[in-house]
Amino acid sequence: MSAPPLLTRNITHRNITGVVSEEATNEFEAIAAKIKKDSILGSTLLNLQLAPHAVVSMIHPLINRDENDASVILDNRGAIGHDLLNDPNRAKIARETVPAPGVVIAGPLALIQSNGTGVEDALIARLAIHMANNSLIVDEVDYECWGFAVIIIDWGKLKKKSGLYTKFEREGLEFNMTRTDDDAAEKKVKEMASSPGASILTDSNSVSVNLNLTTTNNMWTLTVGKEGGFKQKRITWLSVVAVTASLIFSWMFLLLLISKEQCKQLLWKMMPKTAIKKLQRGGTVVEKHDMVTIFFSDIVGYTGIADCLTPMEIMSMLNKLYTKFDKLVEKHDVYKVETIGDAYMVAGGMAEDCNSIEGAEKVAAFALSALEQVKTMRTKKW
Repeated sequence: MSAPPLLTRNITHRNITGVVSEEATNEFEAIAAKIKKDSILGSTLLNLQLAPHAVVSMIHPLINRDENDASVILDNRGAIGHDLLNDPNRAKIARETVPAPGVVIAGPLALIQSNGTGVEDALIARLAIHMANNSLIVDEVDYECWGFAVIIIDWGKLKKKSGLYTKFEREGLEFNMTRTDDDAAEKKVKEMASSPGASILTDSNSVSVNLNLTTTNNMWTLTVGKEGGFKQKRITWLSVVAVTASLIFSWMFLLLLISKEQCKQLLWKMMPKTAIKKLQRGGTVVEKHDMVTIFFSDIVGYTGIADCLTPMEIMSMLNKLYTKFDKLVEKHDVYKVETIGDAYMVAGGMAEDCNSIEGAEKVAAFALSALEQVKTMRTKKW
């Protein structure tokens, strides 16, 4: 991504106008809305974001409203174009995220986009998306990283909804919950939640439960006790572990939902439905077709055109053209095989309910429509 900086916001934001296609935005909205709806976190999951090349480009929902009176809690529109690697307030955690194998968590912190009542106690979880043929340079090291997937949690609301405070108060216990971040240089301990009397806790009157998460770069510790100590019979160990897990596993479950939904969406786009059904049943996909029709195209004079355009203009041109082709694939019910550079390939006659003659007709109709679409293609330089 080479989106230019917005002069009015220095280098913390970039102008991403035209960088993300309408189709990509709509697809993200559909996936993110379903993840948010299915998540056990409910309204405590504030939003989901995608940040290609560490620049926030898609957010759902763009505006958070109160469940009761629909008043605006967060207006996230100002976060679009946020350059996470160049904003002094976010650069450190963003730089740590790029090489990390798992989720990197920042917070609790107040959200700078808060409006009205705002969110003063939020957690931001970022997961670097490592993909070949992509590049992010951090500390002069080139990482194969596409960017970040981001989720923002209302940690204050999550603590209240979990019943964390009332459970321990009912037992007459004090508690302190911390998160230890495993930084390469040092281990940092962050207080995540504590009861009013947590300052009385010592090694002699309390016990601790640790939980290492393989999905994140940190360890969570819950320390529970009471002044004067307690007998082990007075505390139900399962309750301590359950309270910790109820909060921590919320993150893990959410990440599983994201992964599952994204994988499902990718499968439906990459493979025929019949093949997916076989894979879901544990079968092996081996298909034979006696006769299929193949459409294969490339752009005449593409090398010369590419010489006249910047990399971003080439990407924009190809994305615009093949977005139109993708819509034609659905319209004419043909199967998109792949795109390689300026090449686009589809096939017909592979579906169970489509014979070779019908497949040829569909591919021919697709080809004619594709030619019509090409006639309307224009760029500023071509």
